[in-house]
Amino acid sequence: MREGNAQNRQSVIPQAAETPQAGQTGNHGVQSPVPVRLPDLDVPLAPTPAPTIYFAGPTPTPTASPTPAPTEEPVRRGAVELDRIRYTINFEYLQSLNPEIVGWLLQEGTAINYPVLQGEDNEVYLDRMFNSQRSEEGSLFMDSGNKRTFTDANTYIYGHNTKVGSMFASLPNYTEQAYYDQYPEMLLLTPYGDFIIDIFACTFSLAEDETSWRVKQFEYKAEFEAYIQELKEKSYFQSGITPEWGDQLLALVTCTNIRRGQRYVVYGRMKPIRYISTGRVSLTKVNMDSRPSQNGMIRLPGRGNTVVYAQNDSQWSGFRFEVPGTDKKRPFADGGAGPTAVAMAVAALVPSEDLPRLGGYASVRAGFTFCACSANHYFCNRLHAQYQIQSPEEYLRYLPMAMAGFASGNNMWNLCCRDKTGGTNLRFMEYVAGVYGIPLRTSPSLGDALQALGEGAMAVAVTDRTNAFARGSHYVVLAALDDQYVYVLDPFRRDGYRGTDREGLVELIAPGVSRVWRGAAGRLGLAAFYLLGPPAEK
Repeated sequence: MREGNAQNRQSVIPQAAETPQAGQTGNHGVQSPVPVRLPDLDVPLAPTPAPTIYFAGPTPTPTASPTPAPTEEPVRRGAVELDRIRYTINFEYLQSLNPEIVGWLLQEGTAINYPVLQGEDNEVYLDRMFNSQRSEEGSLFMDSGNKRTFTDANTYIYGHNTKVGSMFASLPNYTEQAYYDQYPEMLLLTPYGDFIIDIFACTFSLAEDETSWRVKQFEYKAEFEAYIQELKEKSYFQSGITPEWGDQLLALVTCTNIRRGQRYVVYGRMKPIRYISTGRVSLTKVNMDSRPSQNGMIRLPGRGNTVVYAQNDSQWSGFRFEVPGTDKKRPFADGGAGPTAVAMAVAALVPSEDLPRLGGYASVRAGFTFCACSANHYFCNRLHAQYQIQSPEEYLRYLPMAMAGFASGNNMWNLCCRDKTGGTNLRFMEYVAGVYGIPLRTSPSLGDALQALGEGAMAVAVTDRTNAFARGSHYVVLAALDDQYVYVLDPFRRDGYRGTDREGLVELIAPGVSRVWRGAAGRLGLAAFYLLGPPAEK
């Protein structure tokens, strides 16, 4: 319901181990010391580059008025059986962020995919998002006089007709028959049950003429039927749907943006859903889970299937990776080497079913969360709910994001290893290792690292400034070895090392995976090693 400024918008509404010291930051976010299930892809360890490792994601306002009690109780209609994937919402989590979130409205193929809020009045969410932060786009919000349980005969939801296409900007399209034919329904998810919304009418109204579009309740069946008939006669499109006495109605209201005080109202019939299929997809997670990724598994000698992550993977490379109190906007692709390296080491040593253990040590109640613009919960553009990492599959897929949250201060020790001006110090590994029961020690000796590697450990290596992998200090992971080679995982995925590997020591065998002749490993520029595991037996 956009009218150009705040005053106008409101006027349309009727009333654990030794840790080396920190040093300098390198090109890939290193603060260096002084000394969903991933696919199994058998990548041949041959001199020629292997095919790309790929991780396929899942298939993918008006012032409230008192409501008079009807003299005749409407008959509740039966539920609609739905045999398709069920979208789910973790309302407990959302309501921990804001208890005024009462539902979620979704229309597949359009921008409508938002939480629905209910404030103490119909002014609150005109210019506030679901997390109560200020925003010109506001939120979708239910009339403050409606029951939050969605049990009224008529429920009203308001939203701005924004210029950027968000919120209810698509509702004016219902003035065209072809648009209705393409998008005849919506989904309304609530903590009390879900509804199919069968759109049946779209009308034009004036804000001051409330009686034409905002009806409280119906006392008699004849009154209801006359109202429905009038809506269908005024509607811009023909639906073939005629709600019956006892059906619940949902009205979606937005401004026309043509002249002040003009409204489009889209009407729908609410039908409770009884799901037949067992398939479920979290609505707050489906967008992220469906993003393409090049992360995956590679089989290494003596190690077996090993997870390969990249800080510059397309699904999170642009996420802001910062700590509170900074105005910097460095992306995870530039600063995520440390969390990504630690994630690869932990994923290789810890059974996937045990990975969620880390969430119990977060200082934030929701555990580790991120969003489509931030690698942690500190920064968000406020247009969406954050992704809450919960299941073993989610931890396996998004472990670098969990490590990013932990390293940037979301832990019970209040330890922040992400510097405001530099990179990420690996001292947080001590605490992560303690959580998972992984022995951890540090050493400046490559010999110690190779011996530990042969015994099943993983070695996160800190490079010096003249190393074969990056222009400046960096982190890499020594993941496996055989009689001839040491196998290295690079958190920064690249095509090769022509600009840094002057001696031609590093042989790229797959994206993010290389091998180096054991006799030449001492010339890679590895300055210090964090030796992890294997985990102590229970």
